[in-house]
Amino acid sequence: MIKTIVLDIVNGIDLGELPRLYSSMVRISYNRAKEGMTGNDIRPYLQERFPEINSWLVHSAEVDGTTIHKSNVDEHKIHFGGKKTYEKYMKHQITKEEYRHSKIMPIYSLGEACKYGNRLFDFDLNECKLTFKPSKNTHIPIEFKPTKRMEELRKLQVLTDSGALALTVRLTDRNVFLSYEETGINVDKYDGLRKRRIMGIDLNPNYIGISVIEFDRKDKFEVIHKEVIELTDFNKEPDGLKSDDPKKKKFNRKRRFEIIELAYKIDRIAKYWHCGKISMEKLAIKSKDMKKGRKLNKLVNNTWIRNLLRTKIHMLADTHGIEFREVIPEYSSIIGNLYYANETTPDMCAAAIELARRAHKQFEKGWNLPTPDVTLCREQWKHTIIGARGWKTVATKLKNSGQRYRVLLEETQCRLRSFNYKSNIYFNYF
Repeated sequence: MIKTIVLDIVNGIDLGELPRLYSSMVRISYNRAKEGMTGNDIRPYLQERFPEINSWLVHSAEVDGTTIHKSNVDEHKIHFGGKKTYEKYMKHQITKEEYRHSKIMPIYSLGEACKYGNRLFDFDLNECKLTFKPSKNTHIPIEFKPTKRMEELRKLQVLTDSGALALTVRLTDRNVFLSYEETGINVDKYDGLRKRRIMGIDLNPNYIGISVIEFDRKDKFEVIHKEVIELTDFNKEPDGLKSDDPKKKKFNRKRRFEIIELAYKIDRIAKYWHCGKISMEKLAIKSKDMKKGRKLNKLVNNTWIRNLLRTKIHMLADTHGIEFREVIPEYSSIIGNLYYANETTPDMCAAAIELARRAHKQFEKGWNLPTPDVTLCREQWKHTIIGARGWKTVATKLKNSGQRYRVLLEETQCRLRSFNYKSNIYFNYF
């Protein structure tokens, strides 16, 4: 069964003469099919008459026209624009221009799963956006009004990104109509997910720390997986390029693609370990001066695409039945490093452990920021914890001591280190 979602365009797009030309191709296709021509004959005929039109749009118009002919089993006369409109025109109740306008049809683009849903559209449904690409040099951005079916749109986005669903589009200057096979969106939830097994993710511009922990019935946990994704080489931009330089644009597209691929990798890790929850810190990062130099400002404010990665992870978790939690970020790095960091647990993984721990009983009073416990602290920092009534005091003592409390990645011993030369990303396993 085919389902259709109607979206209201809010940014006012200009399609120019394309709707009129497309409607002409549909009517010609219908008339040639009525004369007995096949689709293989109609397409070259249209391409010869409309050489400026994208070949896929020509193919879609041919399918549109021949489908109208096939559905006309009684072979009665078809009035494009409607029979009543035609009768009004014949009675001089509407002008010739109004009648011509009524015959303009929505632009139709057949969906293709292997082309990320549709070869003429780029979808960003989670952000209420898509881009229509009628030609190589013409890209029309489209923004639509949020709808009650956003959850359905998120699933469509996941499936089109993975090449698993064809999404057919009809487009007017006011609306977008998305059509798909209903059976294609019924994504199976992951089997065997464990509610007490939680993945914590600590996002930083150059490193992503991933830790998986599992709680027992007494609310004690053990760490079962630790991993660091290293993005230092991946974040190196070409020097001296302007924002409109083709090489710069290619680099930005490549970076977005790799970020999305990382979200799918994290989703596969969650599936492998049967994680019932994914936990990340709840942050609203605004551009600001970090007071540590221009390079760091550029890395944090421009290069780091945190929102894209977070949104994609959230989308995949919802689709596959994994509970997505955002916990408070306060002192997660300090607690993680003082309690859990060691020669096989770097700063990022230690912070991820703390974020995962917080998601277990996120809404229980006193769970997120427990009283500092000297028995859990690493030996070298026990003097800092002693006498501290809260983590704000601990943070102040650490700052005043002038000593580094973080355990750096290069100071740890990883079990395995691999490198993806295509994406310039290192993967460190502990």
